[in-house]
Amino acid sequence: MHTDKVRSSTLENIGRVVLPWIIPAILIKLIVLPDWDAIGYYLIPDDLYSVYWNAEHVKQAIGAGENLYYSHSILAPEGVGLWGHTYTLIIGLFNWLFNDVVMAINAAVYLHLVAFSAGVYHLCSLWLRTPWFRMAVALIVVFNSYVLSKSGIHLNLLLLGWMPWNLGLFLRSFNEHAAVIKPKQLLFSLLLLGVNMAFDYYAIIYTLSFMFLWLIYHRVFKNRTLKGSLKNYVWIIVVLMVFHIISRLLFLTGMDKMGGIWDAPDIS
Repeated sequence: MHTDKVRSSTLENIGRVVLPWIIPAILIKLIVLPDWDAIGYYLIPDDLYSVYWNAEHVKQAIGAGENLYYSHSILAPEGVGLWGHTYTLIIGLFNWLFNDVVMAINAAVYLHLVAFSAGVYHLCSLWLRTPWFRMAVALIVVFNSYVLSKSGIHLNLLLLGWMPWNLGLFLRSFNEHAAVIKPKQLLFSLLLLGVNMAFDYYAIIYTLSFMFLWLIYHRVFKNRTLKGSLKNYVWIIVVLMVFHIISRLLFLTGMDKMGGIWDAPDIS
């Protein structure tokens, strides 16, 4: 009897590793990156060039002991800061480690996609109890047309391995039955969001927007019954429309979008 329990527990632990990590790792390698030089074969004259440049800049800056977020190669000789350059610092660090920019790009994309799939799997545990359902959702999220179409062009948009883990921590920081926030999990979620500065900026904006809207929902509507309450629906619409109007007014004034920082979250 005891042996059967131990065997069952062992198989369950193996399943927890195989389903969210091993299966996606194999499929992503076979489908998205069949060859470690695959990105080089799909080189398109688009934003991918900036990824190569950024990776080389990081390697050279580390070697020279210079500021990673400043370059004199742009607007020489004065130079310019790179904080808004979709910098993908992690790819540059991999390039410094491997001394091979193609290997660095592929390794970063591969690890992120695997972590992204595993993260979605665990995020789904908030709503789905069946492991195979979670696995199906994780694979659908990773192997969708958006991810596959960006795999040879906008590589920074694939560096999402942190996102589902961040959202999982964030959502678990709220009590399901009351408008109470668990500060430790919320703090870890915000710290993880800060770590994403090494990966991609766009996702930070969208994630912060989701967090803000969720906070509004949790603090304002959590203890109220939305069903049959027109007032609460009106409040939701008002909040969305206010931010939409602000975004439109900023656009009409000709204000610099700064890479989409203030207009990207406009979901209205």
